[in-house]
Parts: sequence; C-alpha cells; structure tokens
Amino acid sequence: MKTAFKIISTLGPQSLSAAFVNTCREHSQLYFRLNGSHLSAKRIQEYSDFIRSHTEGHESQIFLDLQGNKLRIGQMSPREMKLSPRAELVAKLTDASTGTTIPLPHPEIFRAASSGDILIFQDATVKMRVEENGEKELLLRVLSGDTLRSGCGIHIQDKPLLPEALPANQKQQIEVADGNGFSHLALSYVRSPEEVLNLRKYCRGIDYSPRLIAKIEHPAALNRLEEIIDSADEIWFCRGDLGALIPLAGLGYWQDLVIQAARRKKKPVYVAGQVFHHLTTHPQPTRSEVVHFYHLQQQGVNGIVLSDETAIGQNPAAALKIIASLVNQQ
Repeated sequence: MKTAFKIISTLGPQSLSAAFVNTCREHSQLYFRLNGSHLSAKRIQEYSDFIRSHTEGHESQIFLDLQGNKLRIGQMSPREMKLSPRAELVAKLTDASTGTTIPLPHPEIFRAASSGDILIFQDATVKMRVEENGEKELLLRVLSGDTLRSGCGIHIQDKPLLPEALPANQKQQIEVADGNGFSHLALSYVRSPEEVLNLRKYCRGIDYSPRLIAKIEHPAALNRLEEIIDSADEIWFCRGDLGALIPLAGLGYWQDLVIQAARRKKKPVYVAGQVFHHLTTHPQPTRSEVVHFYHLQQQGVNGIVLSDETAIGQNPAAALKIIASLVNQQ
C-alpha cells in the first residue's frame, strides 16, 4: 500500500544502483533528489536516464535541487582534504585545485573577506579564520574540522553575500529537467519571495510548470517567511546551513514555526538535514533520531529529505528500509 509520507532520497555515488532503487520501489518511496550543486546538466541527464530505466512502469518523482544563491568551493583533487588543527592553508580564486589549495570560484568572497573574518564550510563542520586577504588569494588558519570536501558550501560569518541569481549552468539544468519531465524544482538559499517568483517566471517562459520548492536555510528567509511560503508550492526546512548561520538554540523554535506556518497555509512541508545522519556510517539510527522522526510525523510534515544517508552512506538501501519501517508507526 502506497504511503502519503515521502522519503526523498538524494542519489549519489553510493545509491546509484539497481539495488537501491529496487528497495525504494518495494517501500513505495520512489522519490529522488538530484543535487544540482554537484551535477552538470549532462550528468543530470544520465541520472534521469538511470532512474527511468529502473522505475519503468512505476510512478516516481524527481526533485532537481538548484544551487540558487548558495556559494560553494570548487573542485579539489583529491576530492577530500584532511585538515590539521591550526594549520595554515591558501584559498585561491579558481574553479579547481590540487594538493592543499582551496579553490574559491567567487570573487565576491575575496572582495568581502577581511583579516579576522571567520569562513564557515560544510554546514559549520569546518571553520577557518582569514589571516591575510588579497584580491585573488586568502591565507587561512584551520579553527575546527578534520575533513573538507569538494563542492561544499561556504559563508563568511556575519557577512551575507549574493551571487548571480540564476547563472547559465542552472538554466541548462532546468532545460534538462523540463525535457525529462521532472516534477519538482527546489531552490536553495532562498532569501525572498522574489527569487521564487523569478524562477517561476523563467519556467513559464520555457513552458515548464514544475512544483517549486523554497528551501528555508538562510536567516534572511525567516524575516519574510510568510511571503516565501505564499510564493512557493512546497517548503523544505533545511537545518544544515540554517543551523550554521543562526544560534543553535533557536533551530528547534524555527523548525516548529515553519512547519506550523506551512501547514496553516496548506503547503506541503518537509524537513531536511541530518534527519537520520547516524545511518550514514552505522547500521541503526540513534534512539534520539527515531523519537524525533516520530514527532515530525505527529506534527504533520509531509516527508523528509535524506542527503548523506543515501548519497554517500555506507548502506543506502538498508538505511532506506529502516526509515520506511518507522513511517506511521505508533
């Protein structure tokens, strides 16, 4: 029997397999997120072809998550950099790098960063201080964190930055989504309803009508929450970035407020960000995660969004199976 509660799984290196998709099908959870921040338009097409080939004859939904206004570091080789406490590293204005140089393809970061500023990476799991700043190079000191991954998000603490709203690569991704009939577009880092309305206008201009999701993950969104909810078709409350940018003690308050506001306006609402993070590297969720999941269902959320649990987790199929068994369990 198909459940109304959605478990949206991010596809990645660990879950791009027939075994994982089969598990999703067995539990009536054929909902897949493609992270546009890490995928080219060509790669999105390949993911789409894979999903369609393994879900033929079954109803499925694909959610393309657009990068929006979120800033990310470039591509490193190797893809992960091990960090040492208090180590000094160099960040350069470039799309890609090798060794211990951090690629930052955003000139606005170099214009805004000053000596003493704190750079926050990867949902606040890594923090570095700017020791020296230049037009195309920053000298950084590691304050916390042990591993930095390619393509992770970056912020300057207390300095909001706005890149181009809809760059060419995201337009290309939307065209692929349109051509393959993706049901949803999620817009990251929404700060205002105008961003959602501009995306809707662009989609209408190419005769594409997906459901638009506003991701609540920036403090500015909290100031215009009601308007943003009105502008979107669905809401994702994303705790990763938001938890790095607001006092941690307020995260639970805002989660409850967003859920209540969305439900009051009859907009589907989902929770994302470390919902079952323990399953990324362990065979069982924590008791705390299970209890939290129960309360989310009691609050009336429409589903959850898994990220690392399925994209890079050790056993995405087993994780999905365990979570599905907890849906609507009293």
